Formats: sequence, C-alpha cells, structure tokens
Amino acid sequence: MLKKLSAASDATIDWLGRGFHTVVPEMFIAGGAIALVIAWWVLARWYQRCPHCHRFVRRVREGSRHCPRCGRQYYYGLRAMR
Repeated sequence: MLKKLSAASDATIDWLGRGFHTVVPEMFIAGGAIALVIAWWVLARWYQRCPHCHRFVRRVREGSRHCPRCGRQYYYGLRAMR
C-alpha cells in the first residue's frame, strides 16, 4: 500500500516538475482568457446588480423592474452609475 502511495506521489511531483506548458498549450490558455473577457462583457450588457441585495438581475431598458430576490424596484438610471 505504501509503495502505491509513494509511486503516485512521485508521479505527481514529476508532473509538476515538467511544468504546465507541456500539459496545456499556451494558445488554449490565451483563448480561454479571451473567451472569458468576451463573456464578461456580454453579460454586463444584459445584467446588472440589484442595488439592494446585489444579486445579478436583468438590466432595465426603460422604466423599472422588481428584483426576484428582495422584491424591491431598481431603475434604468442605475446603469449610468456603474
């Protein structure tokens, strides 16, 4: 049993010693970072935080909406305060 655990530990240490560039190509990391930034930008256009409970809620285009969590109203003008 101890031999199996030490072998697994040695394999993990060897894997970490090689570095992550051998496991995940840099282009995948860069592509993931770019996709994350684009998703954050798109979601920021569709959602905003409720000023009362800070939950993500749909952005108001005109008029006002009620937060599904706290039930209070939030308004269109809050977008300018971001």
